[in-house]
Amino acid sequence: MLRHLLPESVEMRVDLNAGASLVKIDPGQFQQVVVNLVVNARDAMPKGGILEIRTATENPYDETAARIQQDRSYVALTVEDTGCGIDPGTLDHIFDPFFTTKDLGRGVGLGLSVVHGIAKQSGGTLHVSSKPGAGTTIQLRLPTALPGDVGAPADELSQSNAAVRGSETVLLVEDEEVVRATVREGLQDLGYAVLEADRPSKALELSRGHPEKIRQVLDER
Repeated sequence: MLRHLLPESVEMRVDLNAGASLVKIDPGQFQQVVVNLVVNARDAMPKGGILEIRTATENPYDETAARIQQDRSYVALTVEDTGCGIDPGTLDHIFDPFFTTKDLGRGVGLGLSVVHGIAKQSGGTLHVSSKPGAGTTIQLRLPTALPGDVGAPADELSQSNAAVRGSETVLLVEDEEVVRATVREGLQDLGYAVLEADRPSKALELSRGHPEKIRQVLDER
Protein backbone atom coordinates (compact mmCIF):
# COMPACT_ATOMS: atom_id res chain seq x y z
CA MET A 1 0.00 0.00 0.00
CA LEU A 2 2.77 2.43 0.93
CA ARG A 3 4.61 1.97 -2.35
CA HIS A 4 1.57 3.35 -4.19
CA LEU A 5 1.97 6.57 -2.20
CA LEU A 6 5.57 7.10 -3.32
CA PRO A 7 6.94 8.31 -6.65
CA GLU A 8 9.69 6.34 -8.37
CA SER A 9 12.20 8.95 -7.22
CA VAL A 10 11.74 7.88 -3.59
CA GLU A 11 13.38 4.61 -2.53
CA MET A 12 11.64 2.87 0.37
CA ARG A 13 13.73 0.67 2.65
CA VAL A 14 12.01 -1.49 5.24
CA ASP A 15 13.74 -3.15 8.19
CA LEU A 16 11.17 -4.86 10.41
CA ASN A 17 12.32 -6.74 13.49
CA ALA A 18 10.60 -10.12 13.34
CA GLY A 19 11.21 -10.60 17.06
CA ALA A 20 9.71 -7.28 18.14
CA SER A 21 7.35 -7.41 21.12
CA LEU A 22 3.61 -6.94 20.89
CA VAL A 23 1.89 -3.62 21.57
CA LYS A 24 -1.75 -2.79 22.18
CA ILE A 25 -3.11 -0.27 19.68
CA ASP A 26 -6.17 -0.03 17.44
CA PRO A 27 -5.10 -1.42 14.01
CA GLY A 28 -7.00 1.27 12.10
CA GLN A 29 -5.34 4.03 14.10
CA PHE A 30 -1.93 2.45 13.62
CA GLN A 31 -2.51 2.39 9.87
CA GLN A 32 -3.40 6.09 10.04
CA VAL A 33 -0.11 6.78 11.84
CA VAL A 34 1.99 4.97 9.24
CA VAL A 35 0.23 6.53 6.25
CA ASN A 36 0.51 10.05 7.70
CA LEU A 37 4.21 9.66 8.48
CA VAL A 38 4.99 8.25 5.03
CA VAL A 39 3.04 10.99 3.23
CA ASN A 40 4.84 13.68 5.24
CA ALA A 41 8.21 12.11 4.44
CA ARG A 42 7.33 11.92 0.75
CA ASP A 43 6.30 15.58 0.64
CA ALA A 44 9.65 16.52 2.21
CA MET A 45 11.47 14.90 -0.74
CA PRO A 46 10.01 16.52 -3.90
CA LYS A 47 13.19 15.71 -5.83
CA GLY A 48 13.43 12.17 -4.49
CA GLY A 49 15.41 10.51 -1.74
CA ILE A 50 15.38 7.58 0.67
CA LEU A 51 12.60 6.65 3.07
CA GLU A 52 13.44 4.13 5.80
CA ILE A 53 10.89 2.37 8.01
CA ARG A 54 12.23 0.39 10.96
CA THR A 55 10.85 -1.42 14.00
CA ALA A 56 12.68 -2.60 17.11
CA THR A 57 12.13 -3.51 20.75
CA GLU A 58 14.26 -1.35 23.01
CA ASN A 59 14.76 -0.47 26.66
CA PRO A 60 12.50 2.13 28.33
CA TYR A 61 12.89 5.62 26.95
CA ASP A 62 14.55 7.72 29.63
CA GLU A 63 14.34 11.30 28.41
CA THR A 64 12.40 13.41 30.91
CA ALA A 65 10.60 15.45 28.27
CA ALA A 66 9.08 12.37 26.63
CA ARG A 67 9.19 9.65 29.29
CA ILE A 68 7.02 6.58 28.97
CA GLN A 69 6.43 3.83 31.56
CA GLN A 70 9.83 2.99 32.97
CA ASP A 71 8.97 -0.53 34.14
CA ARG A 72 8.32 -1.76 30.60
CA SER A 73 10.29 -1.94 27.38
CA TYR A 74 8.84 -0.33 24.27
CA VAL A 75 8.54 -0.97 20.57
CA ALA A 76 9.89 1.79 18.38
CA LEU A 77 8.56 2.50 14.90
CA THR A 78 11.01 4.81 13.10
CA VAL A 79 10.29 6.66 9.87
CA GLU A 80 13.33 8.48 8.49
CA ASP A 81 13.70 10.53 5.31
CA THR A 82 16.51 12.34 3.51
CA GLY A 83 14.34 15.35 2.72
CA CYS A 84 14.53 19.09 3.29
CA GLY A 85 14.33 18.87 7.08
CA ILE A 86 12.54 21.18 9.53
CA ASP A 87 13.84 24.43 11.00
CA PRO A 88 13.70 24.89 14.83
CA GLY A 89 10.89 27.45 14.71
CA THR A 90 8.64 25.14 12.70
CA LEU A 91 9.63 22.11 14.79
CA ASP A 92 8.09 23.75 17.86
CA HIS A 93 4.65 23.76 16.21
CA ILE A 94 4.44 20.59 14.13
CA PHE A 95 1.97 18.92 16.53
CA ASP A 96 -0.33 21.96 16.68
CA PRO A 97 -3.73 21.30 15.05
CA PHE A 98 -4.16 23.06 11.69
CA PHE A 99 -0.50 24.08 11.54
CA THR A 100 0.92 23.45 8.08
CA THR A 101 3.78 24.67 5.90
CA LYS A 102 2.13 23.43 2.71
CA ASP A 103 0.71 25.76 0.07
CA LEU A 104 -2.92 26.84 0.40
CA GLY A 105 -5.23 24.02 -0.67
CA ARG A 106 -2.63 21.27 -0.20
CA GLY A 107 -3.36 20.36 3.40
CA VAL A 108 -5.09 21.42 6.60
CA GLY A 109 -2.31 20.59 9.06
CA LEU A 110 -3.98 17.74 10.94
CA GLY A 111 -1.65 14.85 10.02
CA LEU A 112 0.97 15.05 12.78
CA SER A 113 -1.58 16.35 15.26
CA VAL A 114 -3.61 13.17 14.71
CA VAL A 115 -0.49 10.99 14.95
CA HIS A 116 0.49 12.67 18.23
CA GLY A 117 -3.01 12.14 19.62
CA ILE A 118 -3.00 8.44 18.71
CA ALA A 119 0.44 7.98 20.29
CA LYS A 120 -0.71 9.62 23.53
CA GLN A 121 -3.99 7.68 23.59
CA SER A 122 -2.04 4.44 23.19
CA GLY A 123 0.29 5.24 26.10
CA GLY A 124 3.27 6.08 23.90
CA THR A 125 5.26 9.07 22.74
CA LEU A 126 6.30 10.69 19.48
CA HIS A 127 9.83 12.03 19.11
CA VAL A 128 11.02 14.15 16.17
CA SER A 129 14.60 14.91 15.20
CA SER A 130 15.32 17.17 12.23
CA LYS A 131 17.60 19.83 10.81
CA PRO A 132 17.21 21.91 7.65
CA GLY A 133 18.80 20.08 4.74
CA ALA A 134 19.54 16.99 6.83
CA GLY A 135 16.26 15.08 6.71
CA THR A 136 13.81 14.14 9.45
CA THR A 137 13.50 11.17 11.80
CA ILE A 138 10.18 10.53 13.56
CA GLN A 139 9.95 7.76 16.11
CA LEU A 140 6.75 6.41 17.64
CA ARG A 141 7.43 4.58 20.91
CA LEU A 142 4.72 2.31 22.29
CA PRO A 143 4.97 0.36 25.58
CA THR A 144 5.08 -3.39 25.16
CA ALA A 145 1.86 -5.20 25.95
CA LEU A 146 1.43 -6.88 29.32
CA PRO A 147 0.13 -10.49 29.45
CA GLY A 148 -3.36 -9.25 30.27
CA ASP A 149 -3.35 -6.93 27.26
CA VAL A 150 -2.92 -9.70 24.70
CA GLY A 151 -5.58 -12.09 23.53
CA ALA A 152 -8.96 -10.36 23.76
CA PRO A 153 -8.65 -6.58 23.43
CA ALA A 154 -11.73 -6.22 21.23
CA ASP A 155 -14.21 -5.64 24.07
CA GLU A 156 -11.99 -3.04 25.72
CA LEU A 157 -11.43 -1.25 22.42
CA SER A 158 -15.15 -1.28 21.76
CA GLN A 159 -15.85 0.32 25.14
CA SER A 160 -13.12 2.94 24.76
CA ASN A 161 -14.32 3.89 21.28
CA ALA A 162 -18.00 4.05 22.25
CA ALA A 163 -17.74 7.70 23.31
CA VAL A 164 -16.43 8.82 19.91
CA ARG A 165 -18.84 6.89 17.71
CA GLY A 166 -21.26 8.76 15.50
CA SER A 167 -23.86 8.35 12.79
CA GLU A 168 -23.52 11.68 10.96
CA THR A 169 -22.52 12.14 7.33
CA VAL A 170 -18.95 13.26 6.64
CA LEU A 171 -17.67 14.56 3.30
CA LEU A 172 -14.08 13.40 2.76
CA VAL A 173 -11.91 15.18 0.18
CA GLU A 174 -8.57 13.56 -0.73
CA ASP A 175 -6.90 13.14 -4.11
CA GLU A 176 -4.80 10.09 -3.19
CA GLU A 177 -6.83 6.90 -3.33
CA VAL A 178 -4.85 4.98 -0.69
CA VAL A 179 -5.03 7.79 1.87
CA ARG A 180 -8.71 8.36 1.10
CA ALA A 181 -9.48 4.66 1.62
CA THR A 182 -7.60 4.60 4.94
CA VAL A 183 -9.46 7.61 6.34
CA ARG A 184 -12.79 6.36 4.98
CA GLU A 185 -12.41 2.98 6.68
CA GLY A 186 -11.49 4.63 9.97
CA LEU A 187 -14.57 6.87 9.88
CA GLN A 188 -16.88 4.03 8.86
CA ASP A 189 -15.54 1.88 11.70
CA LEU A 190 -16.71 4.64 14.05
CA GLY A 191 -20.20 4.57 12.55
CA TYR A 192 -20.06 7.60 10.24
CA ALA A 193 -21.57 7.66 6.76
CA VAL A 194 -18.87 8.84 4.36
CA LEU A 195 -19.16 10.66 1.06
CA GLU A 196 -15.82 10.82 -0.72
CA ALA A 197 -14.41 13.02 -3.46
CA ASP A 198 -11.01 13.22 -5.11
CA ARG A 199 -11.22 16.95 -5.90
CA PRO A 200 -13.06 20.07 -4.64
CA SER A 201 -15.38 20.29 -7.67
CA LYS A 202 -16.60 16.74 -7.05
CA ALA A 203 -17.07 17.55 -3.36
CA LEU A 204 -19.27 20.53 -4.23
CA GLU A 205 -21.29 18.39 -6.62
CA LEU A 206 -21.83 15.75 -3.94
CA SER A 207 -22.79 18.29 -1.28
CA ARG A 208 -25.37 19.97 -3.51
CA GLY A 209 -26.96 16.68 -4.51
CA HIS A 210 -26.99 15.02 -1.09
CA PRO A 211 -30.48 15.12 0.46
CA GLU A 212 -29.29 14.90 4.08
CA LYS A 213 -27.25 17.37 6.10
CA ILE A 214 -23.46 16.96 5.91
CA ARG A 215 -22.11 17.54 9.41
CA GLN A 216 -18.41 17.76 8.62
CA VAL A 217 -16.11 18.34 5.64
CA LEU A 218 -12.71 16.68 6.09
CA ASP A 219 -10.04 17.88 3.64
CA GLU A 220 -7.04 15.56 3.88
CA ARG A 221 -5.20 17.09 0.92
